[in-house]
Amino acid sequence: MLDWKYRYGLRTPINTVARALNPANAPFALRGSFHPGFQELHAKLNR
Repeated sequence: MLDWKYRYGLRTPINTVARALNPANAPFALRGSFHPGFQELHAKLNR
């Protein structure tokens, strides 16, 4: 399942959760949004 991202171009739930982890408890994070039309949704979810 972990190689789906590279094999099929699909992100698994594991990839999504790993990007959301903050083990250092940093007060800020940088996140990219590469899918047109989803920038506003991503901005709302990250507030």
